[in-house]
Amino acid sequence: LHPVRADEFIKEGKLMRHEVLRNTHKLTVVDSLSDVDAFIAAGKQVVFFSHQWTAFKSPDPSDGQYHTMCSSVKELAKRNGWDESLKDVFVWVDYSCIPQANASVQNLAIRSLAVYASSATYFVIIAPDVTHADLNNKCDLDTYQRRMWCRAEQVCHSMRNGTSGMFLAVSHKSE
Repeated sequence: LHPVRADEFIKEGKLMRHEVLRNTHKLTVVDSLSDVDAFIAAGKQVVFFSHQWTAFKSPDPSDGQYHTMCSSVKELAKRNGWDESLKDVFVWVDYSCIPQANASVQNLAIRSLAVYASSATYFVIIAPDVTHADLNNKCDLDTYQRRMWCRAEQVCHSMRNGTSGMFLAVSHKSE
């Protein structure tokens, strides 16, 4: 598991590629499921963001999903009384937390998605209305729910944790 601290995630201003975060030492490495459990037991929160890519080669060219992620982690902090600095909150999102440059390492990480989703403290579906940059069609909650990977992530999280820590975010505005 290679999450990024939430305050660093927000400072970036957009979704950042795994290798950029790795090379700037902004990823935290947690080696095993038991280490993840110990990490959480030590007071850390792990927020798993599940979303659909809105371009073939870029996860979020409009930054609409990124802004929804930032609003969501801040709202979770507010609801749960977490320190506003977000230094004990860690974000997991595919583009930033799965290697992108090396296909074989990427494949190994993708095979671990079930573990990543199930080990998170919170699971947030990110599904604002945005336009797919290459197909020019609308991406929203309906299209998100049709994606096998998205459904699989939901099932994996709920099987280990139940649904009380699962949320839906369809806007970056407070409503």
